[in-house]
Amino acid sequence: MNLSKTDQDTLHNYHTQADREDNITRIERQAIKELINNIILKPADKGSETVILDKHQYTYEANRQLSNTKYYVPIGNSLQPQTQTTLRRIIQTLYDKRHITNKQRDFLFGPDTPPPRLFYLLCNIHKEPETWTIPYEVPPGRPIVSDCNSESYNIAQYIDHYINPLSTRHPTTSETL
Repeated sequence: MNLSKTDQDTLHNYHTQADREDNITRIERQAIKELINNIILKPADKGSETVILDKHQYTYEANRQLSNTKYYVPIGNSLQPQTQTTLRRIIQTLYDKRHITNKQRDFLFGPDTPPPRLFYLLCNIHKEPETWTIPYEVPPGRPIVSDCNSESYNIAQYIDHYINPLSTRHPTTSETL
């Protein structure tokens, strides 16, 4: 979109005027930046609250969970390349046997270079504060590993597309009570 010289001048003057009418000082703006760099904002695990947590406390809880070798085992390298190769081989076999179309195959292949999965926590602030990781200070977190845009993400979407309608074809618990 091309703006006329008059529109460009009006836009420039608006931003210049808005900059002059800033309602916070440079020191206040710097304090906000420092605050943003030192806190984590996440939705709570349950309910509609937002949790504001000191970054060090959040990291403490994440490290506490990740160091529990009952649930997490450190690996040397990402397994994504091997997983992607295996999945693509299976998908190609489905295509070769004409179980899926080339459009479905291309969709199921997913991205050529998937991003690494991301680990994060949703805080369980509904738990009694005296039972928190650090009582009244650091709530336990529900671990989440984001699969968005991974090598298997499109496969999950594809399966969900076919399974989801089936979920409405059976009686629910509330209907049977």
